[in-house]
Amino acid sequence: MKPSFFRFMTISHFPAFTLVILLFASLPARAQQTEDISSRLQQAEATYQLKLREIHTPILKDYLRKLETLQSRLPNPDHLAQVTREAQKIRQLIATTGILPTDVPRKIDPPALPGTDRDRDRARPTLSLQASEAISPVAVTPEARNALPLGSIAWNVTKLPPGKYDVLLVFAAEALTADEPIMLTVGTYQLISHLKPDLVTGGDDVFRIFKLGNLVIDSPIADQTLTLQNGNPTVPRLRIRNVLFVRSSQP
Repeated sequence: MKPSFFRFMTISHFPAFTLVILLFASLPARAQQTEDISSRLQQAEATYQLKLREIHTPILKDYLRKLETLQSRLPNPDHLAQVTREAQKIRQLIATTGILPTDVPRKIDPPALPGTDRDRDRARPTLSLQASEAISPVAVTPEARNALPLGSIAWNVTKLPPGKYDVLLVFAAEALTADEPIMLTVGTYQLISHLKPDLVTGGDDVFRIFKLGNLVIDSPIADQTLTLQNGNPTVPRLRIRNVLFVRSSQP
């Protein structure tokens, strides 16, 4: 009879042999355990992101509201462009992750103080309601002149150098049922545009920037009347705070 493998195994061999069998038997259980741990980690990460979004999204929305308010008050086009870019990034964050970025926050420079060299270098003609000469409807109180229904508003333009300008309106409109025509006239120049209903601000005290269009001035304008009015001055639908003339970056 041929020698059997088991005949030559002593008692001391059996623990090692048993350990090998147990190791092979435990492999499926360990694989299942690894999958369970991975699944729990993914679930924990998803829960963490959800809770983080619940905390961060209101902060982002509040920051966006402050940026939109700042947009309506900045006469400096360079600062306005910077704030507009920041607002676009925040809207994108709210629409996607809803979570504050982990990088270092970018600092937004405040507007230059009037009278500084930087302010003089970047100055642009601005027509404020306080400087207007004729308003319809007429302002009842001095405070009302901070934003008035349009209407018709007239200014005396003492000086406007030649060049190509972007004409911007700081406006508020709660609702529109149709396109609102807006006309600007100064000297022999006229600019006509339409504010569409989907561009309203949603409130009479919420202001934004609307680009009325481009105006090309061939020769200097001095001591001329500039008039801004809607299609029907007796039925105002917008509130106007400022009119800005910004040198156009387009050739």
